[in-house]
Amino acid sequence: MHSASALGDFCKEFKGRLATKIIHADLDLLKPLVVEDGINLKIIHLVRDPRGAASSRINYLNGYYPRNAAKARPFFPNLGRLKPLGLLDDIPEYMLPIEEINDNNPTVQGLCQWIRENTKRSSDPLPPWLQGRYHLVIYEDFAKAPLTEANKIYNFIGMPLKPELKKFVHGMTHSNSSDTSLFSTSKDAHKTANKWMKYLTVMEERQILKECLDVLQLLGYEPNYTKILPES
Repeated sequence: MHSASALGDFCKEFKGRLATKIIHADLDLLKPLVVEDGINLKIIHLVRDPRGAASSRINYLNGYYPRNAAKARPFFPNLGRLKPLGLLDDIPEYMLPIEEINDNNPTVQGLCQWIRENTKRSSDPLPPWLQGRYHLVIYEDFAKAPLTEANKIYNFIGMPLKPELKKFVHGMTHSNSSDTSLFSTSKDAHKTANKWMKYLTVMEERQILKECLDVLQLLGYEPNYTKILPES
């Protein structure tokens, strides 16, 4: 559904408030909905530390596509896991049969380029069509203070954060559930946000830093120099 006309038709089918999730949509794709269709659009842009995103994707591909991942595994000792799994820059031929690899450009290089082109910090001047319509949410900020960030989101869309919603947010982000599956919707958000620190190797962190240092700085993340950079 990543076309302006399809999104416009989708929105016009509904009356009242409608929320939909779009993965890696460009802001320019959404512009016609406001400028041409006159839709009262609010954009909540969720971004995550590229290191956390990469770590999650490694886990996902190994868990859900074991046959493809098995072809990549012999390259792990020398190259790390990102490049052989098609998550760093180029996508190896043996990973191409995975449809979402082609659809969503899951590479670190592609992710960071998308963030560069589409992320607006509070200090950035917004174009007229986007003013009052864009709210950036940093995943790790939400993980640290879910209710604070949820309040900001609801203030942005002009709706009250009701007690039952506060209870729901707290329950979804402070779970002690034994369900550790990748797509479990109830987790300890803070642990999940920082899991990459133990999961990524030094080599993999260096690879991400090389591609995304400016993005880490843009989003306010601290590059782990003491671990990543070689000793002088």
